[in-house]
Amino acid sequence: MDWLEIILTALPILGTLLSVAVFIFMLMAGARFVSKKEHAILLKEVDGFKDRLITAEAALENVPRVDAMHELALSIERMNGTIKGMSAQLISVEKFSKLTTATMQRQEDFLLNLNKGK
Repeated sequence: MDWLEIILTALPILGTLLSVAVFIFMLMAGARFVSKKEHAILLKEVDGFKDRLITAEAALENVPRVDAMHELALSIERMNGTIKGMSAQLISVEKFSKLTTATMQRQEDFLLNLNKGK
């Protein structure tokens, strides 16, 4: 038996073994790759995620930046200082108003009593 005869007799067996190996590989690979139906479902999910991402990005464009928030906090602090200053001034105005009211009341009482004395 010469090498050529050995190869020719083994060729159908090798072909069968190769076919079985390819069949097993295709079965195993089929479980790892998605079908067209699964691909379509996944594509719809990706499109849904795209829409949600676009919506989130549009919402984030309207969110104030850090520097704007810092400026807002500084403005609020300045307003608080202004309000505290105005509050102190209003307290002094209230005291003056009470003193003026008391003085006017005394003058009114004096004038009423002066008129009764005639």
